[in-house]
Amino acid sequence: MGIFTHDFISHSLRSSSRAFTRHIGAPQVLTYTLRLLSQPSQARSIIKQHRQGEDTDYDDPTTIELTVLRAATSNFSAENKLGEGGFGEVFKELE
Repeated sequence: MGIFTHDFISHSLRSSSRAFTRHIGAPQVLTYTLRLLSQPSQARSIIKQHRQGEDTDYDDPTTIELTVLRAATSNFSAENKLGEGGFGEVFKELE
């Protein structure tokens, strides 16, 4: 009866594989499963709000006529310009 290297390596790999599954794999599977289970409830919540007529974040943007904007910014004068953003110039509103 002798101790062979391949027996030790084989046993060592199996136990490390089990430890990996227990400490890394199982929590990831649990987290993934919980996320999948929580997503349908979020979708049901949004649908329920919509059916009940509650306000959602999907409303249309407000539109303002150009004449109102010109009056509010003093015809887009340079004195009222605050700067520029990603969508163009930004003006302060007159009070």
